[in-house]
Amino acid sequence: MNISFQAEDILSRIIPSKDTADMKVLESGIRVVVPVNIYECELGNDVFVGPFVEIQKGCVIGDRTRVQSHTFICENVILGNDCFIEHGVTFANDLFKSGGPDASAESWIHIVLGNTVTVGERSNNFNNVHLQWCGD
Repeated sequence: MNISFQAEDILSRIIPSKDTADMKVLESGIRVVVPVNIYECELGNDVFVGPFVEIQKGCVIGDRTRVQSHTFICENVILGNDCFIEHGVTFANDLFKSGGPDASAESWIHIVLGNTVTVGERSNNFNNVHLQWCGD
């Protein structure tokens, strides 16, 4: 069962008996280390999100995926099951084709990672990426 988060409701989903000062345990085994900025996205079962992570609207994070600290996941990103996103990874959907920011979401790229994909520390500049691990 995936959980959809709307703006500002992540803290209302905490299971009080299982959280600590920094680690918040949500429904379906989702663990979040605060502070985070997560809104209007979908998190699968047993997802881990480290501190200082932003996951924007429309993103889908697959079951058992781990997102380490200081990571930015922008709109139009789908991460498969069992992925590992190391520290400081930046996903960007606007390629600045016109020389500056593009306000039109229709022209932004989509980034899809298949299952069991690992993205190394501080990786960025994904351009029309569709990665699929061939191992399973």
